[in-house]
Amino acid sequence: MKILITGGSGSVGSYTVPRLIEKGHEVRVFDKNVDTFKGKELKGLELIQGGVEEKEKVDKAVEGVDVVLHLSWSFSEDPFETLECDIKGLLNILESSVRHQVKQFIFVSSAVVYGSPNQVPITEEHSCNVEESRKPLYAWAKHAGEKLCLVYQKEHGLPATNIRFWWGFGEEIGGKHLRKMIQSALDGEVIEVPGKAGGSFLHFDDFLLGLEKVLLEEKSYGETFNLSSFYITWEDVAKMIVEIAGSGSVKAVSQAEWKGSSFIADEWDLPYKKLSDLLGFKTRYPAEEAKKLLKEAINDCKNSMLKG
Repeated sequence: MKILITGGSGSVGSYTVPRLIEKGHEVRVFDKNVDTFKGKELKGLELIQGGVEEKEKVDKAVEGVDVVLHLSWSFSEDPFETLECDIKGLLNILESSVRHQVKQFIFVSSAVVYGSPNQVPITEEHSCNVEESRKPLYAWAKHAGEKLCLVYQKEHGLPATNIRFWWGFGEEIGGKHLRKMIQSALDGEVIEVPGKAGGSFLHFDDFLLGLEKVLLEEKSYGETFNLSSFYITWEDVAKMIVEIAGSGSVKAVSQAEWKGSSFIADEWDLPYKKLSDLLGFKTRYPAEEAKKLLKEAINDCKNSMLKG
């Protein structure tokens, strides 16, 4: 199978590309920066440098592929850039996908589209109150992207599948909230976290397993799926960080006492039950093993921070 991955040099793409090739797929990466893969001997890998806003390059990238995996996103807080790059860029790819009769379009979205959780667990039927999100513009654009994909399926016959996840990691993990906790521990400070709050982390091995389940699977067309590996509280994450750093301490406070980010205060419990029930998805690792992998990724993040 020939798969186009837009934004393939990002954290998800750089982990996914070599593993898809190992499984016998041909992969074409389309990204503004393809240096991640230069010099690497990956048979079946093709690199095209360009941005999704460049129509001619997009059309060249889409031509001849079976599946498009759309990861490319600017993450800009400028509404004009979001419209010009993310939304119009998505439209460019969708139009080319229809023109070249792509067999499936997979759009990778975000749990941020749910806004602020009003129920736990957060199933795919949860309302998408994007204006209540910690990043309303980003949430709106991702949700609009999901809807555009489904519109193109209905109006143009382009099979589309949406995937939502909360926080992903492989050998490495990032995020300003996590780095702030690590720095606090390294400085010997108290890491204050809201009690009971946490989230469903996704190991990229499970992203690959989920991807395999939906690839050219008719039952996935027109569907939106949550994808996750395990749920963990911020208190337990903070305890991991303190153990790794060898300094600092953890203090869990009540929701009423919490003064930090509202994003940290919520319970982002995203079950993958729908994907499991419909397509038989199962995580690769038991929860405790996956948590050990998270701990290793946090340790790598700490070491990177210490190197500067």
